[in-house]
Amino acid sequence: MKAVFNVFRAWSASPCRGWILIFLLANALIDLDYGTNPESRFATLAAMVEDHSFRIDHYKDLTIDWARTPDGHYYSNKAPGPMLLAYPAFWVIDRIMTAGKTDRAARDEARLAHRRLTLRLLSFLFQTLPFAVVVLVGLSWLEGGGASRAALHLSCVAMLFGNTAALFMSTYFGHAMAATCVLALCLLLIKRWYAWSGLAYGLALLADYGSTVLLPGFLAVVLLQEPAKKWWGSFTRIAAGSLLPGILWVIYHVSCFGGPLVLPSRYQNPMFVDAARNHILGIFNLFPDPTAVAQLLFGFRRGILWSQPWLLVILAACLWPRMLRAGLSGANREAVLVLRRFLLPGLFLLLWMNASFGEWQGGSTPGPRYLCSVFPAFGLLAGVLYDAFPGWLRRLMLGTTAVSAAFWIVAYSTHILVPVNETMWGFTLGVLLNETSYSSLVRFAGLCLAFQWPLFRTWGGIHAKVPKRGDA
Repeated sequence: MKAVFNVFRAWSASPCRGWILIFLLANALIDLDYGTNPESRFATLAAMVEDHSFRIDHYKDLTIDWARTPDGHYYSNKAPGPMLLAYPAFWVIDRIMTAGKTDRAARDEARLAHRRLTLRLLSFLFQTLPFAVVVLVGLSWLEGGGASRAALHLSCVAMLFGNTAALFMSTYFGHAMAATCVLALCLLLIKRWYAWSGLAYGLALLADYGSTVLLPGFLAVVLLQEPAKKWWGSFTRIAAGSLLPGILWVIYHVSCFGGPLVLPSRYQNPMFVDAARNHILGIFNLFPDPTAVAQLLFGFRRGILWSQPWLLVILAACLWPRMLRAGLSGANREAVLVLRRFLLPGLFLLLWMNASFGEWQGGSTPGPRYLCSVFPAFGLLAGVLYDAFPGWLRRLMLGTTAVSAAFWIVAYSTHILVPVNETMWGFTLGVLLNETSYSSLVRFAGLCLAFQWPLFRTWGGIHAKVPKRGDA
């Protein structure tokens, strides 16, 4: 209870409390289509409650996202973290939903009838709320480091609304959970809390298999910020922190697929396998497709340029660090080094992996979803760098972040599931302007009005002259 009170007190004192409130209310109240991906996790949770097993044989018709092992049994093809972490809460919710049902058929009918509500509750409990808390911690750290009000608001909007991961907060895809863990990992690495860092990375890996490629950056941070004599102790603490996620990983993968390193991709649904084009399990290639790389960075369908252009500005600044050195204090310079060492290799390797994937576009999605676990952490980096930017670059950051937030508003007003061959802006704006029921326009108007409140309150701070470090 004390922890809850402390979080509430920190929120009430934060200059960004308006943005956080809008984020929480929007994700609690707006019901978005979510497709087959979360149904795969729901099927596993239902099997865990009803059959005390990870096998989804009885529920496989709910989803196309399954893996079939040689013994003929079906399992989710998703990383297990969202199922394993949510199981206790799901058990309680399921008991309420199926109360009084004495046979399996009746219980299944009740749980399936309410699965949309169940998945929304799980998303709020295990994605929206934790992410808001971690963002609040990040903002408190930025404020303690001397960030201006403008930097705080820009960082907050970039993390809460200005990236692809933010669009998945109310849907149980797992990307939002991984992004929460990665953002927490960045803050923990800055603090050098290595046991907690091990836990955060382990949970990120449980939530999203793609987090595997973040390990080189994680290790590089520790090796470069600690003297050699402290390496053993640091990695021992990391191993201790990752013990629980490691145990859950081993139990799940051995139970389902026969070995701790055997992933569901080995037994993927044949509809996702194309051995003629993809040479690794019919899903991946060793080297990325240059066209896919260009599309993920700049393309209209899934490109970062059109969904979160501020991130490309931060990337350019990170690759040209000389411009920043004079404007950063010692503590902030160290923090930037940690974030760069972790995030740049992570994004590069995620891009390599994503562009090597046959279905690189990620299906129906509002952006590059296989890259998005690191995007909110770049928003934290933006908050550190903003005050060191020259005026023209600060204005560019404000403009590009506003574009990203505008896309969040349009997507949350319409659909986050953008069809494979549609462009993000074209599809969502088309739905907004052409829907005959006007529900999307009502949502759009409501979100625009909600955004006006913190915008008007912070307008003067954002456009005020940014103080130099050390000024009173």
